Amino acid sequence: MITCINGLVEHSLIHLYLHCAELEPSLISERVMAGMKAATIRGKRLGRPKTPERLRKK
Repeated sequence: MITCINGLVEHSLIHLYLHCAELEPSLISERVMAGMKAATIRGKRLGRPKTPERLRKK
């Protein structure tokens, strides 16, 4: 009986970890988008900076 209960607990924990692992990328994406929006509101320019005119190929 004890091994059966241990197996159920183990199985439940594995499912919990898998669920968290599936949820994490979407949470990261939401945080990144919120941060980018906040930076834009503060006037920050996002992305790669423009190349100075003197360094551009002609």
